[in-house]
Amino acid sequence: MTPSTLRGALNQIEKIPKTFYTYLWLREDGTPYYAGKGCNKRAFVNDRHIVRCPPSDRIVIQEWPSEEDAFEAEKFLIVYYGRKDLGTGCLRNRTDGGEGGSGTIFSLRARQNMSKAAKNRPCLIAGRTKSLEECQKISISHMGIRPSKSAREKIGDATHKRFGLQKQRLAEKLGATVDELNLCQALSRFVKNRDSKRRWRKRAGTENIKESS
Repeated sequence: MTPSTLRGALNQIEKIPKTFYTYLWLREDGTPYYAGKGCNKRAFVNDRHIVRCPPSDRIVIQEWPSEEDAFEAEKFLIVYYGRKDLGTGCLRNRTDGGEGGSGTIFSLRARQNMSKAAKNRPCLIAGRTKSLEECQKISISHMGIRPSKSAREKIGDATHKRFGLQKQRLAEKLGATVDELNLCQALSRFVKNRDSKRRWRKRAGTENIKESS
């Protein structure tokens, strides 16, 4: 493709109108936990969200003819399902929707003010490094708290399920079965334990010889 052809294609792409939509992020049981409005890949990324993005099969998209319609639909969804922080429903949204705008260019002063406010805001997005003071507060708040038996069982089931899926993917990658992979891991642990015992015995024997001499 020549440069002129490439420029022409890019110009054509820029002329394509944006498709605005609303989206719902669903839990594993099918209930929504976040509602939003966006365009392009907004519904499929974690950026600028206060919660984590689910797998694509748990994202529901509804397109709208204009951004204004998408904003109104977003506000309707948040009112309909309700917000957890207000005790009115199941969504984790912190606002009633309808704010913002795609393609908005903020002034330098506005960007500096937003940056300053974000640095002083509590950590809501995974990946941002917490300050030492925040870590200490979290540590103190968790002291003496022990999960209930049902919570521990759920954590254990989720952990076993995650490790089981990882082991299954590894077995498929190696062209083996899960049972064969388990056998290899057991043999590896046996060899390591045997070598460790041999080194310990050898070291203990050397020390006994030094003491007797």
